[in-house]
Amino acid sequence: MFRIYLPASDASLRASGFEFLTEKMGFSVKHWLESRKLYSYIIFSAYSAISAVNYCIKGASLNGQEVEAVSPLKYAKLFLAFSRGLQAFISIAQPALGAVIALGRIPDWEIVAIGFIAAWAGNNAAFAINDLLDVELDRKRFNHLREFKGFDIDTALVRHPLAQGYLTYRSGVLWICASSLIAVIGAYLLNPWCILLFVVALCLEISYCKLSQISAFKFLITGVMVAVGAMAGWIAVVEKVELLPALTFFIWIAAWEIGGRNIVNDWSDVDEDVHLGIKTVPVIYGYKVAGRLILIFLLITFVCSLTVAYFVHLNWIYLLGAMIEGWYALLNPIIRLLKNPTPEVAITLFNRASLYPLVMLTIIVVSIYLPQILSALF
Repeated sequence: MFRIYLPASDASLRASGFEFLTEKMGFSVKHWLESRKLYSYIIFSAYSAISAVNYCIKGASLNGQEVEAVSPLKYAKLFLAFSRGLQAFISIAQPALGAVIALGRIPDWEIVAIGFIAAWAGNNAAFAINDLLDVELDRKRFNHLREFKGFDIDTALVRHPLAQGYLTYRSGVLWICASSLIAVIGAYLLNPWCILLFVVALCLEISYCKLSQISAFKFLITGVMVAVGAMAGWIAVVEKVELLPALTFFIWIAAWEIGGRNIVNDWSDVDEDVHLGIKTVPVIYGYKVAGRLILIFLLITFVCSLTVAYFVHLNWIYLLGAMIEGWYALLNPIIRLLKNPTPEVAITLFNRASLYPLVMLTIIVVSIYLPQILSALF
């Protein structure tokens, strides 16, 4: 099988020219990071996030009113909403799924902890960039909101707080910078190649936003972007990448993002997007074409979820769980949507699909460890 060799997390890339210069100044970046790196990283991440919130509170206002009376906890909630907090949190499952598949087990707890913080921070930055770049469009969006008011994981806290004036543009930029810094340091601790994937993902996110009123085919960009981010989990835990299983995983996540989250989410926003001039598949090509594309990409998702089992030798427990979850979260909702193309049915597919990687992560962990537990007991 084809392999792509990458440096391990302790490889020579960390002893690069940058570190050489810092050592000449009497300070070793490598020594500082790797000496109790987990605890240092946790403290740094918490301090950075709290400092960003506190700095933004000072002298800021919410829709023209001073925010001294607003609790830091409430202000922090606005930042989480700015990053689509619930969606960003559950999206940690994507790189986690890649890590478990690549390694064949749950990584060491230090890797899990660092990866958890880095992935969450990276997701916060990526989702927030979307709202920051689309702020003017989102402000206009509130002049013609969709009639459908059902639960949407994307807007579980506050919808577009920057556009509504709950956050300032400066505070949004600062939040993105702080989140990106936390993500980059975490990526460095895991494997420096993860930094490259993070930067590529952010560049793709920016490109996606710039194409909002230009092309409906920007859904391809977001699929690649999410898959690149998920591959960071794979790269973080292995020294060499097996090409075929990694490529299958990449296509799996890209297809899931396109069919399960992107196009179907646009389906729910058609009324708003038409007035804003945003080009999406449902707006430009109609519900019939959008439904067929969603079905195609979800079928690819389903097939890849089973194919990856062949490459990494997953057992029947995983296969059974993957088929049940694939039917419940993806195939059954899209069949219902094709029969009844309403926003209510579309958002059901979106919400179920959003939880799909988290459920699949649970399934693969159970499939790995349940036979070991039963063997030890009996």
